[in-house]
Amino acid sequence: MFGKTTDASTMNGNGGGSRPASSATIQSTGIRSFLGPDLIIVGDLESHGLIQVEGTVQGDVHARQVIVGPKAKVAGNVVADDVTVGGEVTGSVRGLTVTLLSGSRVDGEMHHKSLAIEHGAHFEGNSRRPQDLSELAPKIDKARRV
Repeated sequence: MFGKTTDASTMNGNGGGSRPASSATIQSTGIRSFLGPDLIIVGDLESHGLIQVEGTVQGDVHARQVIVGPKAKVAGNVVADDVTVGGEVTGSVRGLTVTLLSGSRVDGEMHHKSLAIEHGAHFEGNSRRPQDLSELAPKIDKARRV
């Protein structure tokens, strides 16, 4: 689980099925945090790498890359350079690249440079592409980095 190289086909939450992981997932920084399906987090999450959520988060998620798995739920804002949603997000999504996979659900605003919505995804809210891309940058506290 920790420090182990993960096959890219399992990173998209489909257990190695036919749908490939996003290319940004494969180009991860090497720092990976996996929140399992039985985990419930109440509070904000922050990472300099990738956070893969398969459980429930009640709070904001800030990272370089965020994957919300197909059965995951996030009640809060998701901010990353690359965001892939396979599950449910209630709150805003901000990212340079935002991908909503088939079966995903987002209720809230999306701010992005690039947006891809697969057939079967559900999006309720507003979508906008800001002039100033710095609005999309995740707020990661460099002082906390270990």
